[in-house]
Amino acid sequence: MDFAYDFAISYASEDESTAIKSTKILKEFGYSAFFAPFEKYKLVGADGEHTFTKVFTRSKQVLVYISKHYRDKNWPRFEWDVVLKRDPENRYNRFTRKHN
Repeated sequence: MDFAYDFAISYASEDESTAIKSTKILKEFGYSAFFAPFEKYKLVGADGEHTFTKVFTRSKQVLVYISKHYRDKNWPRFEWDVVLKRDPENRYNRFTRKHN
């Protein structure tokens, strides 16, 4: 699969400052990262559900900032559902993956 991004960032708006910092660090290390506020020109007039499904599906990894706010909001929950549908071999969950 050709990936559109190395990383896509999923977060609640209350966690945006942390997500901004992470995105900038990823880019400093040479990774491509989808962070919605930095990509507004691509999002204007687009179908949000279709666009974000495509972005989260076609990114090598999705960095998810799970917080109380993330859990309680509709849009981040939609993003989480998309992330969970990704290929299980391409999902890393530090809470469930067995470590050697």
